[in-house]
Amino acid sequence: MLTGLDLLIANIMLGASASGTLAVAKTAPMALQALIAVVPTAFNPYLTILYAKANRDNFINELLYTLKFTSILIGIPIAGFIALSSVFFSLWIPTVANQQLTVLAILTMISMIASFSIIPLMYIFTITNKLKWPSIAIFIAGLVNIALVYILIKTTNIGLYAIAGVSSFLELFRCLIFIPLYASFCLNEKPTLFYSSILKSLGYMTILIIVNSTMALLIPIHSWLRLLIVAMLMAVIGLGIGIQFVLNAEEKTKIKQMVIDFMHKVKSTY
Repeated sequence: MLTGLDLLIANIMLGASASGTLAVAKTAPMALQALIAVVPTAFNPYLTILYAKANRDNFINELLYTLKFTSILIGIPIAGFIALSSVFFSLWIPTVANQQLTVLAILTMISMIASFSIIPLMYIFTITNKLKWPSIAIFIAGLVNIALVYILIKTTNIGLYAIAGVSSFLELFRCLIFIPLYASFCLNEKPTLFYSSILKSLGYMTILIIVNSTMALLIPIHSWLRLLIVAMLMAVIGLGIGIQFVLNAEEKTKIKQMVIDFMHKVKSTY
């Protein structure tokens, strides 16, 4: 109801051509969303084990670390696509690439910007077996989305921008207000527990977008190979910025030890 009905609404209210444009604009962001959603799930079993052991301090520390670590990894492709979206469309579909496609794609990405720093928190509702209100929140947001889109299409000329943008902006409120507050409630912690991590992650995303957009403007990109090289460069720079900006000294040491252990495993294998 938040994003799954976008194409149907566009087709019914704006026509097949508009629906096709929206489908193209959403293709890459939705594929990217499916890909990055895999990252936080790797931490879920360990978080479940820690919660079951009833070691609250250890669980909270690991949860906060997971929020930061996943935001670094997930933020890199999101910021990279936002900076390179116009180039991507011009290479992928040069005959129909235009500013509207880029704007629609970025509007779709706003929901990912809202959620990238709190995705592990969504698993808290499963761990604590408190799924009623998160489900109700999604349902209400879906209803509000459909109602607002209908009103905006009928009363304004923004058309596709309403369909792509309303659900994303509703996700901003759900992800940055409801989920952190309710996750804190489920864990019997103070309401502001996760906001320091969230604000750091949003600051990190802002820096990434600025750096990546500057790179995209300064480096001419006219081929898929050049796009790949620039994207890889952005990823390396983004990883370095994330480690320095988001993680504290203890977490940086933890990352360093993980890399050392990985290198030792690789060395012993060969």
